[in-house]
Amino acid sequence: MPMYGLIDSGADDALFPLVIATRLGIDLAKCRRESCETSGGTADQYIWDGGVEIEIPAMGGMRISATASFSAGLPSRIVLLGRNDFFSTFRVYLDERAKLFRLEPY
Repeated sequence: MPMYGLIDSGADDALFPLVIATRLGIDLAKCRRESCETSGGTADQYIWDGGVEIEIPAMGGMRISATASFSAGLPSRIVLLGRNDFFSTFRVYLDERAKLFRLEPY
């Protein structure tokens, strides 16, 4: 199911909308439930240690494994890509003045 990923340097792991867990067949009762801080305040997250695979079409279909957390409040097609999965796989370059953004796999 196609989704849009937002690179989030403040996120530890990938964070998916709660509704996606059901679509992936993940039983929330088998997830660890923890509190997390978001831009909207404190929320519950359900952490699936079994992980998920994320395909990145813009990188030639490259796939990465990620620990997945699920939380209510995210738009249904948005994934936040965090440090432990995305940033450990890619070098992320941002140049605000030049309005440049670049990703390079390690």
